[in-house]
Amino acid sequence: MKRILSVFVILLFLAAPMACFADNDSVDTEYIFDFSALLTEEQLAELEAEAERVSQQCGCGIYVLTIDDYLEHGYEEGELWMMADTIYERWELGVGAQNDGIVLVVSLAGRNYEITTYGDFANAAVANYGEDTLAEEFLPDFRADDWYSGIYNYIAACRQLFSGAENTRSENAAPEHVFDLAELLTAEQLAELEAEAALVSQRYDCGVYVLTINDCGEYGYSGSELWKLAESVYKQWNLGYGVQNDGVMLVLSMAERDYDITAYGDFANASFTDYGKEALANEFLPDFRVNDWYSGFYHYITFSQRMLDMSAQGEPLDNYDDGGYTRGEMSVGTSAAIGAVPGLLSAFGVCGAFKRGMKNARTAVRAEEYVRGTDIKLNVREDIYTHTTEQRTRINTDSGGRSGGGGTSVNSGGFSHSSGKF
Repeated sequence: MKRILSVFVILLFLAAPMACFADNDSVDTEYIFDFSALLTEEQLAELEAEAERVSQQCGCGIYVLTIDDYLEHGYEEGELWMMADTIYERWELGVGAQNDGIVLVVSLAGRNYEITTYGDFANAAVANYGEDTLAEEFLPDFRADDWYSGIYNYIAACRQLFSGAENTRSENAAPEHVFDLAELLTAEQLAELEAEAALVSQRYDCGVYVLTINDCGEYGYSGSELWKLAESVYKQWNLGYGVQNDGVMLVLSMAERDYDITAYGDFANASFTDYGKEALANEFLPDFRVNDWYSGFYHYITFSQRMLDMSAQGEPLDNYDDGGYTRGEMSVGTSAAIGAVPGLLSAFGVCGAFKRGMKNARTAVRAEEYVRGTDIKLNVREDIYTHTTEQRTRINTDSGGRSGGGGTSVNSGGFSHSSGKF
């Protein structure tokens, strides 16, 4: 529901004593209303896209409103909360039947802020978390007049807050990125990893997937042929993002402790080079070897985020020198953006100039028609791998200005792999 200023004016006058906040001809945003012009156009667009993505993912609207002085709109000192409530109701904010949402209102004159929640889900989540705790995520930035970082951190904290809260509205939803058919994870762990994988996939328009099965032998393959099952799953479940179905998938077969990393699509193959897949495996193998499945999948997802970001900036992770790679190694700039906090999901990715047309990203098709409990319905003996000769090639892509820089062995089906044991 795109809102234009004419609609705002009508609503605000109906909500007397409020008055029009801005003289702009139109406002083409749904989540971030920067009437104080604290943000550049690029920053506003990035934050709007992020707030929209988080709102849709969590089923709870995430909003921000900046104004010069709320006292100029007929309210008394200390009544910013009243103004926030009026805005929420008059602008018909929120998501779902109960209009769940949260709005952060910032009034610059007295440097006041107000956090307002609406709907049972939003109210309960914030009550359990604490408004003061949430405010700590953005106040240090606001006090330094770093409005972009403050709003970004507020959105990221809301994503972590609402995706981690008990949300009965989505507890029966089929997964789209993390398919734990071997039942290695608790329901809470699965929900957290699914949310994180979805966020990374949407940010880079490249699916990040996990599939666990008890035994690939049940589907007619040996452990050394796990890559074949991976390709069949990827194709039959129509995984991937964008026109080339870009994506990366980690498959575990528990019987003989086999794994396969599968990449598909030009951008994914350029991002997850042969050396890059080895580095990625080094992130999760130490966890899997001690049966710490949650941590292993978490490290796989967050390191995939790092690799996708490096590739998006034209410098895929690859063995450019003889120094090698050690687990946890981070480059300057990337480490700050992908800070892993033990026990918590990372909500912070690189959010600079890179924008990949998220509204055009195709959400991965649900696999529920193939997944029933622990069963996979696959024509697994239908071998889509047409020949076994692999040739080391340098992958280059001109999609969105991204370029590959490392060698990736891609088979005739368009897939690249790295397999091993944990």
